[in-house]
Amino acid sequence: MNLVDLHRLTAAVNVAAFEETGHRANCILASGALMDVLHARGVEARCIRAEVVATPRDGTKHLSRGLGMFGDGSRQPAAAPGMWHGHLVVVAGDVLLDPTLDNIADAPGYEYLRPFAARLAGELEATRWYDVDPHGVGVEVRRGLGRWPYSDVRYKLFPCLGGWKSAGMFRRRIRARVAAMAVAA
Repeated sequence: MNLVDLHRLTAAVNVAAFEETGHRANCILASGALMDVLHARGVEARCIRAEVVATPRDGTKHLSRGLGMFGDGSRQPAAAPGMWHGHLVVVAGDVLLDPTLDNIADAPGYEYLRPFAARLAGELEATRWYDVDPHGVGVEVRRGLGRWPYSDVRYKLFPCLGGWKSAGMFRRRIRARVAAMAVAA
């Protein structure tokens, strides 16, 4: 599958997960369902914990916003029941897919963020900056040098962390419903 097809599939899973839960904070469900859809199509994929930060480049005073941040090292308050303070994405070959980057879009100045897809280069654990086009497709750039006026988006992947695997939203039957809705769309 090419990057555009993977992005379309990522966006379809985003819509299906939102219809299933009624909210955007569903990265475990959406990423799990996306992984299942890719496996069904013969694409090797896996879920990986990530830290993501979006920084606007539009000259406004909006602050950077993040998902899955580890904090400052101090003890963080517990997540609400059924929730998680992490962020989950999918890596399929050399492509990073984030079906719930639009979770940040609730904040003023971030309405343009959509489900995300971009090519990976180099080591999986490397921190990467992406320029994001209006559709949610990213191109790796040096920070601040993108051609789109929207935002720099930074991803840091943590492939060895897997606390999300025991989450209720990662149950196969729930993921199967969302995967079926996405494929039918």
